Amino acid sequence: MLGDAGVRADPPAGATPPLTLRNNREFRLIWLGGLLASLGAQLTILSTPLLILSETGSPTRAGLIVAVFDVVLVLSLLPSGAVVDAVERRKLLLWCRFGLGCGAAAVATGVLLGWPILPLVLLVAIGGAVLSSLSTPAANALMRTVVPPDQLGQATARLQARSAMAQLGGPALGGFLFSVHHALPFVVESLCLLSSSAIMLGLRIRSRPNKPDQPFSLSHLSGGLRYIAKQPYLRAVVGLLSGINLAYSGLVLVMVTTTERMDPTGRSTGLTTSLTGVGALVGVLLAARLRVELRPRATIVITSWTCAASVLLAGTAPGIVVFAGAMILGCTAAGAMNVVLGSTGLLATPHHLLGRVQGAANFLSMSAQPLGPLIAGVLLSQAGGPGAFIAFAGMFVAAALLATFTRGLHHAPQLGSESDETQKDDGNNGTYDQNRLP
Repeated sequence: MLGDAGVRADPPAGATPPLTLRNNREFRLIWLGGLLASLGAQLTILSTPLLILSETGSPTRAGLIVAVFDVVLVLSLLPSGAVVDAVERRKLLLWCRFGLGCGAAAVATGVLLGWPILPLVLLVAIGGAVLSSLSTPAANALMRTVVPPDQLGQATARLQARSAMAQLGGPALGGFLFSVHHALPFVVESLCLLSSSAIMLGLRIRSRPNKPDQPFSLSHLSGGLRYIAKQPYLRAVVGLLSGINLAYSGLVLVMVTTTERMDPTGRSTGLTTSLTGVGALVGVLLAARLRVELRPRATIVITSWTCAASVLLAGTAPGIVVFAGAMILGCTAAGAMNVVLGSTGLLATPHHLLGRVQGAANFLSMSAQPLGPLIAGVLLSQAGGPGAFIAFAGMFVAAALLATFTRGLHHAPQLGSESDETQKDDGNNGTYDQNRLP
């Protein structure tokens, strides 16, 4: 309260200040470790196919590495979710990032010593996909453990802003390092990931099940699928994400092709791609400022229709300026939507099922994603850029209609308190405790 002089009185001696994200030590460590891990991954997202191209001269083999990584990642999601729920998540995240760092170091060593690159990169891609399928849900589950429910939306926004920043700067930096020496981006990636692993040693919080001796069974693999099936909100979210991921994966190819035709120099393509990344970052930051997670259904509906309108506008744009503006608007809306879907999805899931539900949701929403570029290629060859944009706008309209009329979104959990279903399941099946390490 304010005293007579209008100065805010100091808190009583010995009083504990309210926990915020700014003074939450555990969250800051998770954020910093994740930033290094994301930056490391983005450094080689372009360098890896460039390395295969330079060593083999085959675009097909370069594409093979990306395809193998994507397929193994999707196939690993369900079993990885069960593992995340069965072990101590802090240690799991630490060892996953350590393993990813060792994989990057192996590629760098192979380049320096002249080892056969294709089999080495293929092996590292397979191992990296499995470790990535483990590390992402483990990190999200740890974040849920250390952040109070009323701050979950803000925390999700900060984590997604962190990823957006890494996506903006990482590929360009990786390309520059690759031009200096082909091994350099992999060396820096390894250092980032190993540093991220070391940061996890500083966490004093860990998540563990109340019943760690419960035997593992094959039914654990379907636990996430079964939980999503009985939760109206999660069913609606997974359905919405499946459609949006399918459309977005193809829209990227349509966007690149269209900008290339508008400006054959390629400058507009690079600029538009960078600006869409900026748009996603702005959307995340705007969502955090407006606290859109407090109005989940309204935000999802508005951003869904904004995405649909922006894609339709891009397809009918008279020039590159309007086209780029439409794409930036769509990415801004998508960034805000991701904050809501990410935070409410975590809050709607019991602690002991976080890994399996995230694995199942990602598996369902990503399974159709590889079809997007194939559909885009057919549409571009048959209907051209404007026709392809209109077709993909139709996909976004379908997603927006689902968001508008589905009853499932009415069951969105409110940020600030656990849902009744979550509390009931945690109480019956064993929640995860916060335990400080000695």
